[in-house]
Amino acid sequence: MPLRPDAGADRVVNAYRLARISKAIYHDDPAGSHPLFSDTFTIVRPFRWESVYGVVASSDSLAVVAFRGTDDNRDWLGALSAAQVRTPSGRVHSAVADWLDHVWPSVLAGLYDCDSVDKPIWLTGHSLGGGLALLAAMRLHEAGFDPAAVYTFGTPRVMDPKAVAAFPVNCVRVVNNEDAVPDAPWPSLLEEYAHPGERLLLTPSGAVAASRHGPWLARRIDRAMTIGEGPIRSGFIHDHMLDRYVEKLARLAGEEGDPFVRSLPPSW
Repeated sequence: MPLRPDAGADRVVNAYRLARISKAIYHDDPAGSHPLFSDTFTIVRPFRWESVYGVVASSDSLAVVAFRGTDDNRDWLGALSAAQVRTPSGRVHSAVADWLDHVWPSVLAGLYDCDSVDKPIWLTGHSLGGGLALLAAMRLHEAGFDPAAVYTFGTPRVMDPKAVAAFPVNCVRVVNNEDAVPDAPWPSLLEEYAHPGERLLLTPSGAVAASRHGPWLARRIDRAMTIGEGPIRSGFIHDHMLDRYVEKLARLAGEEGDPFVRSLPPSW
C-alpha cells in the first residue's frame, strides 16, 4: 500500500497511512534516514523547538505536516497550568498555541521549500502532537492554504466549543478503546473544551465502533461479539501507545502483513 494519504481512500485507510507517518517521526532522525520518508516523499523538511518536533514532507501531488507527541512530563505539567487564548476562530489552549508559535515560521518555510502552496495539505499527530496539528490546520486555512484533512491519534481537547464550531478542515480523530487522553479534563472550572471532527473509536478487538454508540456501550457490544477469543489487553496507558493504534488500523486496512507492523513491540 502506498503510504501517501489519498482523498479517494476511505477514512480507515488514510488513518492507517497517517498513523504510520505519525509513528515514523518518533524515529531519531526521520527526515534523514527513515525509509518511509525517503521512499514516499521527494522533499522532507524537519522543524524543531525544544521538545516540539515535526516534519513537512512533499510529493508531486500533496504535502504532509506531521507533529511528534511528547513524553516530556514538563510539557504536560505546563499544559495543565495553561489557560486559553483568543484566536480569530475562538479560544484555544494557550500552551499548545505557544508551542506552535515557536515552530510556525519553520512550518511555513518548509511548505514553501516543498512548493506546497497550491497542494492539498494533510496534517497529523499523536497525543499533544495531534493538538498541534489541529491548531496548525486552523492557521493554514486562515493563511490561504488548502488543508485537505487532519487526522489525530489519542489527542486531548485543545479548543473551546466556538473554535470547534468554526473549525474549517475535515477532521478525523482516532481514539483507541480506553485511551484516557482524549477525554481527560483540563483543570479549569471556567473554560470549556471540545473536540472537532468525526470520532473513529477503535474497540478492544480492533473493530470500529458505530458512531451512535458511546465508548462504554461500544466496548460492551464488542466484548459480547468476541466471547471465546480470550482476554484482550487494554488500559488507558496501553491504549494510548501509538503502536497499538497502528496495529489495529493495519488490520482494518488489510495491512497485517506489513513488515513494519510485524516489527512493533508486542502488546503484552
